[in-house]
Amino acid sequence: MATVEEQIILAEEQLRQGQLDRAAESFAEALEADHQNLPASLGLARISMALSMAEQAETILDRTLGFAPENIDVLLLRALCDEGRGRLQDALVYFQKAAKLAPRSYPARYQYGRALVTARRYRAAIRELSAATTLGPNLPDPHYVLGIAYKELGQLGQAVTAFTRIIELDPTHLDGYVTLADVLCEAGKLDAALKVLEQAQSIYPDVGAVYDKLAAIHVKRNDLPSAVEALRNQARVEPANEIAHVNLITVALAASDGKTAAEAVETLIDLAPESWRGYYLRAKLFDMGDRVDRALEDLARAHELAPHRWEPLNDRGTLLNALAQDDSARAEEAVECLKKAAHLAPDEPSPRFNLALAYWNAGRREESRGLAQELVETLPETHSLWGRAREILEAMGEVA
Repeated sequence: MATVEEQIILAEEQLRQGQLDRAAESFAEALEADHQNLPASLGLARISMALSMAEQAETILDRTLGFAPENIDVLLLRALCDEGRGRLQDALVYFQKAAKLAPRSYPARYQYGRALVTARRYRAAIRELSAATTLGPNLPDPHYVLGIAYKELGQLGQAVTAFTRIIELDPTHLDGYVTLADVLCEAGKLDAALKVLEQAQSIYPDVGAVYDKLAAIHVKRNDLPSAVEALRNQARVEPANEIAHVNLITVALAASDGKTAAEAVETLIDLAPESWRGYYLRAKLFDMGDRVDRALEDLARAHELAPHRWEPLNDRGTLLNALAQDDSARAEEAVECLKKAAHLAPDEPSPRFNLALAYWNAGRREESRGLAQELVETLPETHSLWGRAREILEAMGEVA
């Protein structure tokens, strides 16, 4: 019959071979022979966690804490169990105890610091993670979480240093590049951010997130053609990503690149025929091409697919109002569309302003005046619609 030590050696070999069930049986047999065997308890708890059997893992670890209350590995595993089950405050108690018992332990200081970031206790996290970077100087993970803590505190210079260090330690660390670029953008260093992402692109030419970030920087630099190209690449490497196509269409429209926008919108509708976004955006192209009837059809289809969205109703009501002129029926149809849009988005000023115009066109001047007055009183004077709402009141003689 195998000894306890032999059972543990066998279990560890089975673990290395990915035989979790057999390893669990071997650890369990070792525990039957020695109820306080620490390696067997830890091994069985780790397997339980790997198999998402959190309750069983907790039971094993609580029993283990009874005979090994200050073992760092047991404390960290117990903390990870609590954290995994959404009990962060309970987890922090175990993490803190481990860090205090073993201040020179990299896992203890790193895990405590990481959990403190999750708890948004950034200053305390920086203390633990700074220690972790000293204890594990060549490991990128503590530098990454440390950078997040600095970023959340607005200490962008220290965040840049931390994320730069990650890339020095691991030149293939994708999240390091992306987050460093985010921080550089936040610090207003767009050219530096662009260089970081171009470096990431050279390593990861098929990762859509890199192109998405590149496009955002090009938009901030008002380089819309380059943004279009970046988004075209994102759509190429992520052909099933609906939002990538939506962003490509939106930026292409802003760049007056109708050809790209038209191609992308048809691709989007083919990709997601039951999504409102493709029809909504194609309506904009039809409107730009003076094909208003087709635009109205697409906006009706978009509303049918997404009755909870205000945008198709807002655009359809605006188009109907522009067509109304002496057509009272269309004017009232515009009013009804825009009333629904305003109801769906009570905090959005655009539907209310358009409704004020529709009321005016329908001859409902008091209702128009009321909405215009409300916008003038609630919007800041710097808002683009504040001045236009005031013009409605001026036309009514309401403003001196």
